[in-house]
Amino acid sequence: MLDWQQIRDGALAALKKALEKNHGMTASVAAEWVASYACIEGIFQPKTIRLKDELKPFVDSYLALERAYKKRGNAVIKPRLFIRAIILCDNEEMLKRVKGVDFIKARTRMKELDPPLFNRYMHSIRSRQTEHK
Repeated sequence: MLDWQQIRDGALAALKKALEKNHGMTASVAAEWVASYACIEGIFQPKTIRLKDELKPFVDSYLALERAYKKRGNAVIKPRLFIRAIILCDNEEMLKRVKGVDFIKARTRMKELDPPLFNRYMHSIRSRQTEHK
């Protein structure tokens, strides 16, 4: 979750307000989702995990959230799981080196959590791939 006391970025604040207004989210739920939307809209650059030592703890936190979601799937767990899935999928090459998570399953979960946002994510991936050609 973002530390709103430290972040003064106008684009992020506007995005949070838009989520509250357009998606009927409470302020706390919008604050949880803003990182995923910011990644997809290009406000945040894709996070690159370069070291296996960084990926393993990250995968562990993703899997813990996955288990928590299966147990109680509340409104706070969903956006936390979604943003971690974005980061995992953006680091697909490194996933081959760490056991425990499958990027296809991560994307399937993303689609289940928020289908329209997942579609925007997939479109953003295609756009990034086109830009790099």
